[in-house]
Amino acid sequence: MKLLRALAASFSLYSRFPTPRFQWTEDDFRRCLVFLPCVGLAIGAIILGVAALFNVVEIPLIGRMTILSAIPLLATGGFHVDGFLDVQDALRSYRSRDEKLAIMKDPRVGAFAIVSLLTYALIWTASLSVALDAGRFSDVAIFALSFFVVRALCGATSLRLPKARQDGMLERETKDAGDSDFWLLAGQALVGAAAAIALDVWAGTSCVLALAVFTALHGRLCLREFGGVTGDTAGHFVVAAENVALTSIALAILIRGAL
Repeated sequence: MKLLRALAASFSLYSRFPTPRFQWTEDDFRRCLVFLPCVGLAIGAIILGVAALFNVVEIPLIGRMTILSAIPLLATGGFHVDGFLDVQDALRSYRSRDEKLAIMKDPRVGAFAIVSLLTYALIWTASLSVALDAGRFSDVAIFALSFFVVRALCGATSLRLPKARQDGMLERETKDAGDSDFWLLAGQALVGAAAAIALDVWAGTSCVLALAVFTALHGRLCLREFGGVTGDTAGHFVVAAENVALTSIALAILIRGAL
């Protein structure tokens, strides 16, 4: 029962999916990060189901791209995008570490964040068009699976790396977590990575390697710029890593087509 309550708490905290209504306790949220990949699995399942419908219902490419792009936003309510914007504003400010942390707490959105989001959208759109235009189920399946892998990596790094704030949301979510929680998340990431490669060697391997490199670089970035991770950097990781995964799949498709 405790695990089911933690699962429901994870969906309640990290998504807009409907969850059972009951009185939440601190114990319910103690292990909710372990179930964060399940939110990604649900998002990926919806994407895969909708993509399958495109084989039955004729929809122009731009329409398919718009629908599939909207699913993660609707499922999460843009929860992680807020962190992406805050971190981009802080990184582009070129201020001191303390000032950057203060910028991330500022609810206002700066010009740097808007430019970064537009750049992100252009890369996402181009990559998604390549993936959908290829017309292969395996490519879309790896794209859908990436939402699961990205969240597993996000949870693992959130537990392993030091926290930039001792009073932040991420610190409260991870303070009671142990090594078993980290290995559960790492194990989920490995299972997802293996499944992606099994679906297609080219696209799967490209996606896995790109996410591995990005995870290492993002961790170093957080340590150098902020002294650790926060809830905002976790959101930034999810949003950026999803784009890295999709772009790597698109590049693999292009290379595969050229050979």
